[in-house]
Amino acid sequence: MDSRRFTGFLLMALGFAVVGAISLGLIDPFAGRLPQTRDDLWRALAPYIVGAAALFFAGLWMARPRR
Repeated sequence: MDSRRFTGFLLMALGFAVVGAISLGLIDPFAGRLPQTRDDLWRALAPYIVGAAALFFAGLWMARPRR
């Protein structure tokens, strides 16, 4: 496995790790306050969701096999 594919797999794992850390409560996107409305919930979670998805898809792109 070359370094590009290895880096891709690491990026995908990092994307999963961000989602897992939020699920386990290691990252608190609400800064200690519970969201009062659905808008507050999405406003707090959106950067993490977008960031994790970007990491995952960047890793998927880098890990693809070369021809």
